[in-house]
Amino acid sequence: MTLLNDRHRAPALDSIDTAVLQAMLAADTSESQRIAAAARALVPDPIEVAGYTVAGASVALGDAGGDVFDWSTDGRTITVSVADVMGKGLPAAVLAANLRGALRARSGAEPAAAVMALEQQIERDLVGAESFATLFHGLLDAEAGVLDYVDAGHGIAMHIAQSGAITILRSRELPVGLFPGAVRSSRRIAIEPGDALVVASDGLLELHDGSLATLELVAARYRDAPDIAAFVETVVQAARSSDPGDDVTVLVLARR
Repeated sequence: MTLLNDRHRAPALDSIDTAVLQAMLAADTSESQRIAAAARALVPDPIEVAGYTVAGASVALGDAGGDVFDWSTDGRTITVSVADVMGKGLPAAVLAANLRGALRARSGAEPAAAVMALEQQIERDLVGAESFATLFHGLLDAEAGVLDYVDAGHGIAMHIAQSGAITILRSRELPVGLFPGAVRSSRRIAIEPGDALVVASDGLLELHDGSLATLELVAARYRDAPDIAAFVETVVQAARSSDPGDDVTVLVLARR
């Protein structure tokens, strides 16, 4: 599935994620229908911010998976997230929905503070499930073109400059849930006109040789695509026509 694209609230699942859980528990539909409804509810609504395009897609390995992507805006900033919860199927999908809701409750917050608060909120769920999550979470100042971000063990993000130069944004921190209480720190990059941020899950790497060198091939696909929607669709079709053995997710934040 492909989509183009309030400030701080009390830590809680937002209405979308509540709907996800309700869909999972609905008694008058089959299990596969409930899972499909949950997956649809997790797709973020389109947003419009002058000078920017946000797009993303996720293809689960089965009926549901542990990948989740999200974005939101208050008109001045854009918050973007990609997370990959360890595990497969519905248990991982439920944890991913909880993670997304916890981040949504902190949309617009400074990324390091948001991730530390998130970890405190969902620590018990992750520990109880013997799981963890890798996470890329960023906050863009749209006017300044500056992105502050935290990469918690994810490491599958790159900055593609208008010139075509690629910078892989390597992770320097542990995944969420492995060391609760750890102090997080954010880093900063500039998103100039013509630049793009591309964040993916590790399933995208498995479409090729599984190494980070795959990101160079992905960047080439991005440059060759006629537009961002077409690029995202190439990822979707590649995931559906092969067997990467994992969920495949991609998110693009581009400045026009």
